[in-house]
Amino acid sequence: MMIRFLRNILAYLSKTQGIIILIILYISINFIMYRFSPVEFSKIDQSKAETAILDIKFSYSQDFVKTTLNSYGDEGRAKYLKFSLMDMLYPLVYSLLLASLLFKLFYNSRYNPYLFALFAGLFDYIENAFLIHFNLSFPDINNWEVIISSFATSLKWSFIIISFIALISGVVKIIKNRN
Repeated sequence: MMIRFLRNILAYLSKTQGIIILIILYISINFIMYRFSPVEFSKIDQSKAETAILDIKFSYSQDFVKTTLNSYGDEGRAKYLKFSLMDMLYPLVYSLLLASLLFKLFYNSRYNPYLFALFAGLFDYIENAFLIHFNLSFPDINNWEVIISSFATSLKWSFIIISFIALISGVVKIIKNRN
């Protein structure tokens, strides 16, 4: 029942106008997030806790979260919170765009690779919720919550990678079939 519902939504979104709308939304959200992100984020060295953005890491520990949020200071945490709240729309758009492209490529397949993209978005939302929670509850960061958040982050990135591999393999398959 749920798969049929998802397939109906993706059938609509995978039409040319749906993909164009999703691409425009994706570009717009990226522009807005880049334009309104704290200036300090553009100078970030992901190898240092003092300047890391947790969303971009593949995984992290409780100490890393505390060190990172502490390094932001009160003003930086306030900016990061606003940025994190803006980031709540991003997973919906990128996961639907990726899922729609995968649905279009694998429409007649017995596999459902579009689910990888949707799972990426789901785990991104879990990650975002925890990162907002960590920011609001700083300095009281619960280790089990960090473990769950880090696991969600790792799954998000894993599903994004799998989605892109599926996307590339679908495009390669189409190219081979045309030759």
